[in-house]
Amino acid sequence: MTQWWNALRLMQQIVFVIACATTLFMLGQIVMMLIGFGESDIDADAGDIDVPDTDAPTLDVDPGQPESDVGFRLFGLKIFTVRSIIAFFCIGSWVAFTMEYFLRWPLALLIGVVAGLAAGLLMAYVMHSLMKLQSSGNIDVTNSVGAEADVYLTVPARRESRGKINLTLQERFVELEAVTDCEEPLETGARVRVVEAIDEETVRVEPIGDKTRLSPN
Repeated sequence: MTQWWNALRLMQQIVFVIACATTLFMLGQIVMMLIGFGESDIDADAGDIDVPDTDAPTLDVDPGQPESDVGFRLFGLKIFTVRSIIAFFCIGSWVAFTMEYFLRWPLALLIGVVAGLAAGLLMAYVMHSLMKLQSSGNIDVTNSVGAEADVYLTVPARRESRGKINLTLQERFVELEAVTDCEEPLETGARVRVVEAIDEETVRVEPIGDKTRLSPN
């Protein structure tokens, strides 16, 4: 193994490490989605999907949306998401690593970038399709008020931007965007309670058993 590693060129070593790391992360995401499928029909990332009526690349800005939630969309798909970026680095790195056995590293890297972009677009399309299936289930976010949930992505303090929570809603394991009035952020893994439905994809939450961190506003 050591002899094989030392025989690799520097660029191959770099992309191999990136490929292994992102593959492990992607496998973890797949396992989480499979668990979600086990508890419900679908586990879609509402925060990763948006379907504006346009076929041109745009910066979609909602005046009522925090600046950090603004995303670049292409052909109606939100591109810059965690899943799409991981798919880009995972597939792109493996392709570049393989191509370096046959081509000079600049060309191999270029092919890897193209393959990574294709993988990222494919991931965005898959999540777009999953979101459409979830929407067809007529989930009413107002039914989540009073329910307990787990923080999936940190919810910033004082509604500075949005995080994400996981909970079971209408017998489905779903993921919603969340904000909080707390003075401190709600970290990943924290147990929270939904206290208000803000819109079809966003709720306001507060930590369970910890009222001291709530903002006076």
